[in-house]
Parts: sequence; structure tokens; C-alpha cells
Amino acid sequence: MIKKINTNIGNFIVFANKNLFVQHLKKHVLSDEEPWDRVFTRKQLKEFCQLISEENVLNIYINTCDKIKSGMLFSINKPIYAIKHILNQKIVIHYFISEKGFVIIAENYIIKTFYFVSDNKNISNRKLFKNAWKAIKKKMYKLNYHNENINKTFNSTENWTKCPLI
Repeated sequence: MIKKINTNIGNFIVFANKNLFVQHLKKHVLSDEEPWDRVFTRKQLKEFCQLISEENVLNIYINTCDKIKSGMLFSINKPIYAIKHILNQKIVIHYFISEKGFVIIAENYIIKTFYFVSDNKNISNRKLFKNAWKAIKKKMYKLNYHNENINKTFNSTENWTKCPLI
């Protein structure tokens, strides 16, 4: 069930563990609090609920991988992604923002999470994107402040100084 996403900045595995993927779906994608109906159709989300109850998640996984890949490629091409190296622990964290405004986080080239920062389903895609941009920027600076063994890379000074238009 493991799928790889190949990009020009590395090859990423989308969730290495089926149980963690299912937990993540229930917590985020199938939650009424996040606006996933902007990414998947309502029909797909309904089908996902049924498939999870039947413990048949392969179709959901394939659909989700496609959306994550699309979001990552948008982020890489914009460019609007960030990389943090925690040197003393040999950890590399990638932060991506999709065009729809959800965040994708990979640790050591394994996608660990993807989520919307806002729990307000009634805001614009632009606002969702800007909220994600602010959250990643905050994460990059917050952790760097507490640990001097971190090397951070914002791929585009311009896009991390001022939130780009989408």
C-alpha cells in the first residue's frame, strides 16, 4: 500500500503505516471541522466514510496520494515550501502548502500529516492559504529559537517575506 511521490527535491513516502493513515483520515479528512470538501467531492468523502468502516482504505489512499502529490508539486513550483534540518537528531522536516490551503509535513521524507490550519469552513481559499503560510513560518522560527542545532531553509525569500498570491 505504500506509494512514493517523486519530486525534484526528493522522493517521499506517503504514510509508511496503514493504521496511522486511517487515524489521520478520521482526525482530519473526515472531520466536519476541516474544509476537505474543497479538495475532495462530497461524494468522495461519503464513500471514504463507508470504505473506512469496511476497513478497505486502498481507494482512499490512492485518491489522497494524488491530492498530496498535487499539493506538493504546487508548493515546489510556486516555490513556497520550507525545510528544517535538526542536525543533532538527524531529522529533516519538509513543509509544503497546497494551492487549496492545506499543509503537508514530511519527516525524513515520509509524509506524516496533512491538514488545514483553520477550522472555519466558510473562509476563502486565499485565507486558508495565508493561514497555512503563517503557521509554517511560525513553526520554522519557533523551533529555531529553542535549538541552535537547526538549519532552516526557506526556498524563496520573496515568498516567505510576504505571502504570495494564489
